[in-house]
Amino acid sequence: MNKLSRGMTLIELLIVVAIISITIAIATPSMSTFLTRNRITVQLNSLAMAIKMARESAIMLNKVVTLCRSENFDQCGGKWHQGMMLFIDQNKDHKFNNSDTLISNFSAFPDGDVIFWRSFQNRQYIQMSPRGTTRNQNGTFTYCPKEGLGHARGIIINAAGRHRFTKDKNEDGIDEGADNRPLRC
Repeated sequence: MNKLSRGMTLIELLIVVAIISITIAIATPSMSTFLTRNRITVQLNSLAMAIKMARESAIMLNKVVTLCRSENFDQCGGKWHQGMMLFIDQNKDHKFNNSDTLISNFSAFPDGDVIFWRSFQNRQYIQMSPRGTTRNQNGTFTYCPKEGLGHARGIIINAAGRHRFTKDKNEDGIDEGADNRPLRC
């Protein structure tokens, strides 16, 4: 007798379901880690773009330009992760006044993510001179995502106004800042 099989047995179906379940269980944490790293990279690139735009605007416009934290995009204040504003600072007072010209606003970062700016003289703004240098404000932005210190990354800005990303030089899972110390959140 030569009968053709037209379906699957219960055991074959259970084996297929088990294989699919195992594959999903293995892939889910990897996908979650990938999405977290991708979100962090996007946010760091956004911050780097704001820094680069500040430097390039100062050079092109031949004016002092200020990048400051802003929670309401009307004045400087709040926390860095709540938003930022970039403007031509006519009187160089690092405050957005009537005589200043807004260049751009940068939206808030995702809830739970935090940004810290630690700099020489601990000023909570960055001013770029028409030569493209900072006005004595080298420092480090530390991006601390809600997933914890193991995912923290940073952007180091030198006195020449150039930026670079932090790296995990000693491969302990935590990036080091310009002083070769681990970033802290």
